[in-house]
Amino acid sequence: MFIVSLSGNSLLLYVVISQRSLHSPMYILIAGMACVDLSLPLFFVPNMLLSFLFDWRGISLIGCLVQMYFLHLFGAFQSTLLLWMALDRYFAICTPLHYHERMALPRFLKCCSDLVGAMLEASLHRNFSHSTFVLRGFPELQKNRRLLALPFSATYLAVLLGNSLLVYVIRSVESLHSPMYFLICALCITDVLVVSTIIPNMLLSLLFDLDEISLAGCLTQMFFTHFLSSLESTLLLAMALDRYVAICQPLRYTKIINSSMFVKLLLFTLVRSGSIMATLVSLAGSLRFCGSNTIQHCYCDHMALVSLACDSTEKNSAAGLAVIVCFVGVDIPLIILSYMKILRVVLRAAEDGEDCWKAFHTCGTHLIVMMCFYLVGSVTFLYHNLKIPIPMDVNTFMGLMYLLFPATVNPIIYGVRTKEIQNGFFRIFKLRVKKIMTVKVSPAGKGKT
Repeated sequence: MFIVSLSGNSLLLYVVISQRSLHSPMYILIAGMACVDLSLPLFFVPNMLLSFLFDWRGISLIGCLVQMYFLHLFGAFQSTLLLWMALDRYFAICTPLHYHERMALPRFLKCCSDLVGAMLEASLHRNFSHSTFVLRGFPELQKNRRLLALPFSATYLAVLLGNSLLVYVIRSVESLHSPMYFLICALCITDVLVVSTIIPNMLLSLLFDLDEISLAGCLTQMFFTHFLSSLESTLLLAMALDRYVAICQPLRYTKIINSSMFVKLLLFTLVRSGSIMATLVSLAGSLRFCGSNTIQHCYCDHMALVSLACDSTEKNSAAGLAVIVCFVGVDIPLIILSYMKILRVVLRAAEDGEDCWKAFHTCGTHLIVMMCFYLVGSVTFLYHNLKIPIPMDVNTFMGLMYLLFPATVNPIIYGVRTKEIQNGFFRIFKLRVKKIMTVKVSPAGKGKT
């Protein structure tokens, strides 16, 4: 059968090519059909015969995929040729006066070219994916976008100054070299880094319209933004547990809170945050973005990018939910439980109402800031999954505030309102003033007087 197919189609093809009188659309289509019928068996019959005769049944994955591709490709060509042959007979019999006009060789070839071009264009469009995106935060305020740079610049400056000053005080004052203050120092550094990941690019976009970002840059920004915010969550949990051990189990504090604990905390953070955020970003990077390339946000937020995908985003939504469960679902209950136990111990030991009020005020302030961080962060992660009707500008503002607000107020809560850090700051300030006065009142000056 294979030999008959080869011989018959080769002979037919030779006759059509050799006879000039057969160079008409109908016979060109028949010759095309003969070429397809000649080529199609070559991709499976030889292998099949080798399998039957010599038990050569193995095939590589690449060979299997190549064979599959050409079998389906020539099958599609055959179907297209049968359609054109039917149309040719229709024009020849039903509209014979227009046959030569509609099936003239140049026009026929042009139609074939247009058909192939349309198929290729559709295929390319279907497989196309954007490699560059435009960040468009606060779309309803585009006319006044340069005015938005002022408050965000002031906030960024406050974050840099406040956190840097707090880190400097903790580093300079030896009495503050304890686990609690090391955690506060790490929290300040994390706040500076996470804000620096998004604010400089956002200010360039607002002031100079430099709002384009590559897919690789977007995914990098997404990873560090979410990784650092998850690191902040871990640090808040560690600080709550540190205070719990210091107040509720003071005799075991030095045994539990030591350098070994910090190494374990670092490994736990890297494993939990690194693995989860790397999975989140890799799933986002595997999507195709063939529609709009405008990200309705000031930075590359996870769901803001995923919402532009043409593929199914069920895995991405599940990954976003996993982030909430692993961080909010685990950290928040432990933090609240720690503060409840701390309050219970402090209230038992308190001698008057003023001490009770101080305990409530301190714990309440910490919890309010934490709730803002966790609650707003959870909403920005889940609004797309839960289809919460939040205006675009409001969602963008919330996405910024859950990162900016804690970074701005943490130096106040853990710095200005902490007596030991206040004393350390005034000690440094007095030493600086004393040095300046010593330099001004030099021996030469005394001689002159």
